[in-house]
Amino acid sequence: MIGTNLLPENQALLIKPCSSIHTWFMKYPLDIIFLNQENRVIRILHTIPPYRFGPVVRNAKTVLELTAGRCRQTGTEKGDLICFQ
Repeated sequence: MIGTNLLPENQALLIKPCSSIHTWFMKYPLDIIFLNQENRVIRILHTIPPYRFGPVVRNAKTVLELTAGRCRQTGTEKGDLICFQ
């Protein structure tokens, strides 16, 4: 998240509506999950460094920003359903 020094490993940022991201002014890399209307993973960007633009992801309705490496740690893949509580 812009202006922070670290994203705690047990936290994430949910952005809705959203179909693209940038990491300008970030101080650390992120994993980015793009979700469709049903919260299914339609694309994952792994370990995106600061000062980058991400793609516009067609059909993305929501973006979940996580600590870099988290998607590989959890085995999150395209097609997975993400549930929020």
